[in-house]
Amino acid sequence: MSAPLHILVVGAGAIARYHLHELLVQPGVRMTLADADPARARALAAKLGADFPIVDSLAAGLVLRPDAALICTPPYLHAPMAREVLEAGVHAIVEKPPAGSLAELDALIALAKARGRLLLPIVQVRVTSGSYLLRALADAGLTGRFLHGTVETHWRRDMEYYSAPWRGRYATEIGGPWAGLAIHGLDLVLPHLPAIRSVQAHGATLNHPIEVEDCGAALIRCAGGAWFVYTVTTHAHAEQTTGRLVFEHLEVRYATEPYGYAQMPWTVLCADPEQQKRVDACRARIVEPAVPADHEQAFHRQAQQWCEILRGGDARGHDMASYRPTFELLTAIYAASKTGAAVTLPIATEHPQYQRLAP
Repeated sequence: MSAPLHILVVGAGAIARYHLHELLVQPGVRMTLADADPARARALAAKLGADFPIVDSLAAGLVLRPDAALICTPPYLHAPMAREVLEAGVHAIVEKPPAGSLAELDALIALAKARGRLLLPIVQVRVTSGSYLLRALADAGLTGRFLHGTVETHWRRDMEYYSAPWRGRYATEIGGPWAGLAIHGLDLVLPHLPAIRSVQAHGATLNHPIEVEDCGAALIRCAGGAWFVYTVTTHAHAEQTTGRLVFEHLEVRYATEPYGYAQMPWTVLCADPEQQKRVDACRARIVEPAVPADHEQAFHRQAQQWCEILRGGDARGHDMASYRPTFELLTAIYAASKTGAAVTLPIATEHPQYQRLAP
């Protein structure tokens, strides 16, 4: 029997619905939902067919001494609430972006360590079929060196999307689609890139009356001359996420479904027929956790993983420290876009962008 877990979900917006839907089917888990608008929280519970206890604030929820708090509020509240949760001695799970700067993220990681609490990011692409495939090929020694690649997140967001009062402004959204939409695609690829040396980037606001960028492109230069291009737009007329990763011994091509791209079967091509046979045999050996038919792979597996970690499982490779390289690279992208100059990594504490993610 699974040890019981009490998870406080903070925020009753759209993203909370995905997490709650998956947590509801995890054995031994009960939830409390906190939102400044209890009527909205009750409406969300009703949509899910659930009867959560409802409270009107994070503070009220923490009084109940949950095992963990899952923060699904607007971005400007992520870090302050994570700090409040950790200081209360409760594990924290934080939506993206988890902080307003690299300095703030480092402070949260240090606080979690000092309090002996878990600080977990939301990185559901790490448990998708695409991620399993990349790791299996690399672990089997089949990829060879990474040479170059591209990932394009071409989605569409209209002014109804930006009508939320916190969206479109740096003070409240922290960053635009680089930080809020395409960041998972970056996190998925980063472990397979050589050491990053520098970043050049251009972000622009071309088609919406907002402050944050609505499109951008980054050129990431890696050790040994390898490179990776990462683009995002909210202007697409046909939504699609595409990726092509070229390694020494094979090439990986994403499925092009815009949101489930990491969950769909990917194509792996080899110029050498014998290498193709080895790759195909490797793919056939991959065993993935089952997902109920009416549940979304990435969110379901992530909820399972959280529960395992909260019950004492190994958090290495899944905690906020493992997410820091992604956030540091995102910081460099914003810095390069702001200055128009190449930005080298690592980002030192004295770098001006260390204190602010964007702009």
